[in-house]
Amino acid sequence: MNTIKEIEQEINQESATSGRSCNGCTICCKVLLIDQPDIQKPANEWCKHCDSQFGCRIYATRPRVCRGFTCKWLVNPELGDEWWPKLSKIIQYELSQNEQHGWIFQVDVTVPNRWREEPYYSRIKQVAHNGLTGRHGLTGEPTGIKFKTVVVVGKEAWLITPTADLKIPDKTVATRTIRKGMWHASFFTEVLRLRG
Repeated sequence: MNTIKEIEQEINQESATSGRSCNGCTICCKVLLIDQPDIQKPANEWCKHCDSQFGCRIYATRPRVCRGFTCKWLVNPELGDEWWPKLSKIIQYELSQNEQHGWIFQVDVTVPNRWREEPYYSRIKQVAHNGLTGRHGLTGEPTGIKFKTVVVVGKEAWLITPTADLKIPDKTVATRTIRKGMWHASFFTEVLRLRG
């Protein structure tokens, strides 16, 4: 397992390669749920350390969970400028639990249907197709790693497939879904937790 310093170096290297920086974007400081011993913040609320105009006031000493977060737009030049989270209000990141992988699109609750608008929706569908066929979400190159594509908006979440957007059910229905082997319990629990 990588140390936090190694993860941070990898993120910085990928960001330098893409030529991108946050450039005033702080959406991750709002939409993400953070439930760690050193910092706790509900989803869809601004972090107490964030100045929405200038960024993190404790950036140099920010918690481990923040240091390890990788915004896909920041490190993937395949994502056009329209995906800049400050503009799109959509953050993309990976989630892995017990050998199950997910590509998460988390949307700011102030624009709950943004993910259904173009150019976002068609790209999300393409990522879903690539995930089910074991290809890189953006480039479509074979990786052999399959993943689920999930959109999270506030307390709601959808499993995205190439042909349908399936609302992720409450915990009662989720239990049946887990028993049928469609989801690994810890992965599903983590997706439910993202909703706050």
